[in-house]
Amino acid sequence: MIPKTELKYSWMYNSLFNPKFDEGKIKKLKSKCKKFEHLYKKNINFILKIIQENLLNWKEEYIPIFIIEKGSVFFEPLTIRYEENSKIMLIRLFHELIHINIKEKKFKNHYLLHKYMDKKMIPLLSKIPTNLTNEVYILKNMTEKFKNKK
Repeated sequence: MIPKTELKYSWMYNSLFNPKFDEGKIKKLKSKCKKFEHLYKKNINFILKIIQENLLNWKEEYIPIFIIEKGSVFFEPLTIRYEENSKIMLIRLFHELIHINIKEKKFKNHYLLHKYMDKKMIPLLSKIPTNLTNEVYILKNMTEKFKNKK
């Protein structure tokens, strides 16, 4: 079963990462994310299906996706930071969805986990309807960050 997903914009959640973020800034954040929302709608079903076909079956029925203006990107709860380049946001979403899908697999450290994820994810990127070739560097940057922390 492929999970349902939903983009969520919460001023309260955003204020956890940026205390100056107030209710009035949600409209501006939503407006800045229009390109990403379009990419999300165009690609999310492909992404969820190819993750399941190439990794594990989904256990989740529903995955909310929180969008934040500033802060870290992570998978519990799935949180994506706004980026001017909406394709980078899509790659980060793809990456975090893989984290959710394989969270029960065990790895010695974060570097090995991300190396495994890159090996799986990079070939899958070519299967989705949006060309993300120029943005793949973001995955390598994330993995390299963990290399020094082994």
